[in-house]
Amino acid sequence: MLTEIEDQKQSEKALERQNALVRLLHKVTVAAYEAATVEEALQAGIDQVCTYTGWPVGHVYVLANDGSNALDPTTIWHLDRPKEFESFVRVTEATRLALGAGLPGRVLARKAPSWIMDVTRDDNFPRAKAATNIGVKGAFAFPVLTGAGVVAVLEFFTSEPREPDEVLLAAMAQIGIQLGQVFERKRTEAELQAAKRGSGQE
Repeated sequence: MLTEIEDQKQSEKALERQNALVRLLHKVTVAAYEAATVEEALQAGIDQVCTYTGWPVGHVYVLANDGSNALDPTTIWHLDRPKEFESFVRVTEATRLALGAGLPGRVLARKAPSWIMDVTRDDNFPRAKAATNIGVKGAFAFPVLTGAGVVAVLEFFTSEPREPDEVLLAAMAQIGIQLGQVFERKRTEAELQAAKRGSGQE
């Protein structure tokens, strides 16, 4: 009897979690579509994911537009405690990542979400020294996917080591696809505006 009750509790918990993740996907999608620019859409994405997970740090890397297949850091951050993560922000904003390098580089290479239980113990995390100094440990990241491939990587950090969460990663993959659609739409809008300006139609 007890195990039945336990099983039922577990099932209810799992269902609640699925519902919460569906709501998160909806919130990100709505916020991203309402955003005026790609940057605002990405900001909405990291803000909503940080709010849902309770993780204090979110950051966006974007695909470099020089054909190098590298990732450039942006100044798009979610920081619950900016002072605490100052040096990590500084190091990150100066760190370009090649395909396969670091957590975002791995996500770019695999075109899929990735999780690191503790970045300070990971042999492929170029920012590990800064991360050790400021107490960032658990991390995950996921790609923003368009028809052309990965256009950005959203990365998240917390100060404790964390076991991989496959359910969360699967939901993040969906969010990445949604953001990719917004990305393509915003880019098309921007190109149309630029073309109008170029032909003096505005």
